Amino acid sequence: MNSYWAQQECKVVPACVVRPRDVHQLCTVVTVFKREHDKQNKQTDEKRETTGGLFAIRSGGHSPISGAASINGGVLIDLSLFREVTPFEDGSGVVIGAGAK
Repeated sequence: MNSYWAQQECKVVPACVVRPRDVHQLCTVVTVFKREHDKQNKQTDEKRETTGGLFAIRSGGHSPISGAASINGGVLIDLSLFREVTPFEDGSGVVIGAGAK
């Protein structure tokens, strides 16, 4: 988390960073956040207040929009470990991981 494509992004500070190593860990993270999101939405409906986002996703980190690849005070899901580039067997293309730069 020490490099930023857009300088304004360094001003957005997440509460913590989650860096899943594989799809199974990513699914667990998304499941937990979905549960928390639903819980907050229920509380919001009861109190008639609005809440901010719970998390943001950082892949390659390339966005000129502040906050697009981070979240202030929320959880940042960092996909930098998803950087594999896998060619199709027939040579017609590749699959590029979300964390590739």
